[in-house]
Amino acid sequence: MTHITLTTKFGDIFQLPEIGELSSYLIYCLKKDIWLDEHVNAIREKPLTAAKEINWSPGGIQRGMNFLLDELEKKRLKQHFIYTKEEAADDPQKKEVCLLEFQPEKIDPDRPVILLASGGGYSSVCNLAESFPTADHFVAKGYSVFALTYRVSCPKTMIAALEDMKKAVTWLFGHDTQLGYNLKKSGYAVGGYSAGGNLVCNYGDPNIGWKAAGLLKPVCLFPVYPAMDLIGMEQRKEDAAELLVRWIGENYREVLHEYNVAEHVDREYPPCYIVCGKDDQVVGFHDSELLKKLLDQSGVPVVLDAADHAPHGFGDGTGTALEGWPERAIAFLQKLS
Repeated sequence: MTHITLTTKFGDIFQLPEIGELSSYLIYCLKKDIWLDEHVNAIREKPLTAAKEINWSPGGIQRGMNFLLDELEKKRLKQHFIYTKEEAADDPQKKEVCLLEFQPEKIDPDRPVILLASGGGYSSVCNLAESFPTADHFVAKGYSVFALTYRVSCPKTMIAALEDMKKAVTWLFGHDTQLGYNLKKSGYAVGGYSAGGNLVCNYGDPNIGWKAAGLLKPVCLFPVYPAMDLIGMEQRKEDAAELLVRWIGENYREVLHEYNVAEHVDREYPPCYIVCGKDDQVVGFHDSELLKKLLDQSGVPVVLDAADHAPHGFGDGTGTALEGWPERAIAFLQKLS
């Protein structure tokens, strides 16, 4: 059985025969975006330790990929495509939207399942750096994890991804019994990183997320270095307008308030375990701090797990000041469920 080491060449990970067609879901994208070309491809010929150059955790990726390989060897990993052919007729990319299910040794139907959404600027879904490593922590604690790969690089990407998140939860509730769960009783939690953190925050907003879709409220959310203050982003980032056109559409200013979660946090918002470095250079610490403040004001349970130094993209936190956050997040979930 192949196992990844820190000396494994980064590019070789994508060529492992054991992974097969799942290779395209390690970093899912329709076409190479500028960030992938400039950064990920720059370390392809280097050992895994070079992932630190792009602020990813080498130890976290090693853990997540070995976990994936072990699950494949045990034939325990399941891939679920959540759109039917008819539902995907209007957008071929829907055919690729899927959930990867990671199970503990024994499924406990009384425990919430955890849905994870990796980030990638809505241009990619970086599962190997974020969802896969974290899934190993959660599964070790006895929780089933579903890693969502959502649509990217399409018109109004943020809105499309939110549709995929709502569809994923709807699909889970429609298939829970056959998969061995009882979600109506146990519930579910949702976590996400960066753009995936924005997606999770959007899903938590009852106006556009879980409640608008007629779904059960999540037990809690795990937003990890999330973007949730789009108006603040527009004021702080030079390229914000370009991003918002991609994410929401040419008319983004007409609907910006609708999708600006910072304006909609109230007592209906799910409890949150927020994780972020105070020196985050991509989204910044502002959004995490603001979400904590708004939830406190609304009387909603919240923890902000922050460190002075932790780079954007740390995933499960291995090798950083936020190492162990998945276990602390599970302790938060257990108090609520």
